[in-house]
Amino acid sequence: MSEETRNNESYDIMGAEDAPVSKAKDPKATIKKLMHYLVPHKMSLVFALLLAVLSTIFAIFGPRIMGRVTTALVDGVVAHVFGTGLLTDFRYMGTLTAWLIAFYIISALADSAQGIIMARLSVKVTYKLRTQISDKMHRLPINYYDTRSHGEILSRVTNDVDTLAQTLNQNLSQLVSSSITIVGTFFMMLWISPLMTAAAVVIIPAFMGLMVLVMQKSHSYFTAQQEALGEVSGIVEETYSAHNIVCAYNGEIDAQMKFDRANLKLKTAAWKAQFMTSVIEPIFSFVDSLGYVLVCVLGGYLALQRVITIGDVQAFILYVQNFTFPLGQLGASSNMMQSMVAAAERVFEFLDEEEEVLDTARSRDKNDLANANGEVIFQNVKFGYSSDKIVIHDFSAKIEPGQTVQS
Repeated sequence: MSEETRNNESYDIMGAEDAPVSKAKDPKATIKKLMHYLVPHKMSLVFALLLAVLSTIFAIFGPRIMGRVTTALVDGVVAHVFGTGLLTDFRYMGTLTAWLIAFYIISALADSAQGIIMARLSVKVTYKLRTQISDKMHRLPINYYDTRSHGEILSRVTNDVDTLAQTLNQNLSQLVSSSITIVGTFFMMLWISPLMTAAAVVIIPAFMGLMVLVMQKSHSYFTAQQEALGEVSGIVEETYSAHNIVCAYNGEIDAQMKFDRANLKLKTAAWKAQFMTSVIEPIFSFVDSLGYVLVCVLGGYLALQRVITIGDVQAFILYVQNFTFPLGQLGASSNMMQSMVAAAERVFEFLDEEEEVLDTARSRDKNDLANANGEVIFQNVKFGYSSDKIVIHDFSAKIEPGQTVQS
């Protein structure tokens, strides 16, 4: 390899950092196509989402009951100190504790059941996708495989379908439960104290605006990550399956440089995608901490004024955590959904490829060949795997019966 060629290779590798990020063609159309795969399992999907809602609702009542237990305990201690009552009403506290345990058990069982249902649903959907991809591969024209690497096609069957399955299994129900948690927690906070609720949610719009911006920006990076992963898989598959040929023709350096370029492209796209995802966590932590400060200060003041009880302050602090944590989950789940859409887009792009059309008009029945005399005629034949790369031009030949032709 000459020095000039090495410099050009090095320049290409360094330039990969600034490679343009490919954007999704039509995310809405991709989601619509994906929904068609979920329609046959709509009853399972609805049941799983209802279980997620049930699990979330029962979990929401936990802090409220826990706050009443705390209030009863504090009131008992105060009454005992001043000699105005019993230390603790154990019957009342025992009843509340029993309800609390029952609610959390029901919530856990419902959550486990919906997890099992979503796992089965995602397996069925991905099985159908892989079956369709396998059938599609036998109907594609040869020029499709001649113009694309085998590893890149294999990546759509493995990496992209696995990404889609993982997101369906873990994130779809999480989106529903997080949304229900936010809404339910908000009304529980209003029930305790509208003033404290206003203080806790005053900065939420800014957080939501930033999260929307991150989601919009991250989709193109997740799409680029899936494409780069397919390119790397293609290079690895082709290079190492033909490793003997590569070595025989002294192609190790070229193969290494080609892999380095693709790997750097994958690293760049993956870093940008993961960076956009990681931005949400610090924003969420800031909102969470600021909400705790406002709630503790205001809650302490209202408790001293006997507007609310100590147990209400405790319950409200737990509700603030239950309110802000799902916001972070929504951000992470949304980014995973972006990755799923990017993967599904590549899968459906493969399934929508134009198939090879059988020339039935020129086909002949077996009976038509009964009287064939062995004469073969080629007249102005043109052939190529793609229209811009014709390998045979105007080939004409006539082979007489019994004649042998050698190239």
